[in-house]
Amino acid sequence: MIFKRLAGVMVAAAVAGGGTIALSAATATAAEAATCAYRVRNVPAGSVLAVRDIPRAYGTVVDSLLPSQITFGKCALQSKNFRGVVGRKGVSGYSHKRYLKKLSRLS
Repeated sequence: MIFKRLAGVMVAAAVAGGGTIALSAATATAAEAATCAYRVRNVPAGSVLAVRDIPRAYGTVVDSLLPSQITFGKCALQSKNFRGVVGRKGVSGYSHKRYLKKLSRLS
């Protein structure tokens, strides 16, 4: 919401000043570009949380996360129930939001 207001102010300033503004990917919403820290939760000891190649339950498992492990990923949901995360081996993928607790926003 705040970014829509900011964009509106920038456009209004450009129109008032008689100039133009070039919008790019740098003006994307902060949630798309932001990085958050997550802790794996609700995973029993001895099991692992799957990191999948696509944000769907039938996606191929490309990596995994251990219970209580802290990982990093995108703050915005990548689909209705999946978040983008980085697995133990450094492979990026998607895990269900039910098993991830957001700790903090890093950027």
